[in-house]
Amino acid sequence: MLGLAVTAESPLLAVSSWINQDLQGSRQNPGPVNLGAVIEEYSPPRSPATGAFVILTQAPESVRSPVAEDDAVTTCRIVHLVVSAKPATANSAAMALAAAIRSVAPPARSMGGMTCLTTGNVQGPVSVPGPGVDQWDYCQQVTADYTLYDSDGGA
Repeated sequence: MLGLAVTAESPLLAVSSWINQDLQGSRQNPGPVNLGAVIEEYSPPRSPATGAFVILTQAPESVRSPVAEDDAVTTCRIVHLVVSAKPATANSAAMALAAAIRSVAPPARSMGGMTCLTTGNVQGPVSVPGPGVDQWDYCQQVTADYTLYDSDGGA
């Protein structure tokens, strides 16, 4: 547990909301991350037998404001662990996730209760040696920096 506060305007909740909206798909038309995204500290693990899901964590030292006078803009580094029971599923879901993160560019994109201004420093996917996460053998890691704007001013 990283000890980071997850609020209604949390970067983790914003990115989770975006993944669940844009990459999860539906039962009839599943997306590459068909089991959605969860935040490590608050969501129970899901069974990846039927697809892939993402566990989100935030590097604690990464939270910073690029504007000294404005707490409404935050830049943070988020680690995305893409988990599946099958290596090909984990790999294709991680590649789709990395491509989606790289595609976030101006104009700004709504992500949950925040607005993503840009992403950068996208790394991965990189295979995490098995066992990946808990009992699952196939895990791919994608990391990225997000610059997010909270219209409530970080309140």
